[in-house]
Amino acid sequence: MPSDVFLPVGAVVPAMESFLAEDRFKRDLSDNAPVKIREVGANFQKWFGKLIVSVHKGSKLKLSTLARNASDTEIFTALGGEDKAETVLSEAWWLMTQQGRGQSGLLLNDGKANIFYAFDVNGVLRALYVFWFGSGWFVNAFEIDAGTRWSEDGRVFSRNSIPAA
Repeated sequence: MPSDVFLPVGAVVPAMESFLAEDRFKRDLSDNAPVKIREVGANFQKWFGKLIVSVHKGSKLKLSTLARNASDTEIFTALGGEDKAETVLSEAWWLMTQQGRGQSGLLLNDGKANIFYAFDVNGVLRALYVFWFGSGWFVNAFEIDAGTRWSEDGRVFSRNSIPAA
């Protein structure tokens, strides 16, 4: 059954070494920063900062553009369940490295939301929010269905599901 929530696209993320989240996701607008990050929100720091991101063996991501405003629950339903929405932090990081200066690519760089769902240091699934803000990326995290309605044209990343076209 077609979904009225998504317009689907796809991508491939290569293998990567493990890392400590706070070593990569940190404010750095210097010319030699691998990724210009303008701000890392307090929730992200609290929930993901001490996370040791495991070795990543490579994956295929599904990119879905929101066709309308949607809550996390509506997104999970359109993907086929909460477990279908899961990504890992290394996938978000790799995508950010491909657009470290805000150039065009798979991440939206126009101030709209790039949404990932990943487990934090305590094993709680969180909504990650990444967007280009002037001179760098802004990264934060939210509780699932904490009242957030993601705006139309935002981009949702998932690994375990291909939304119906």
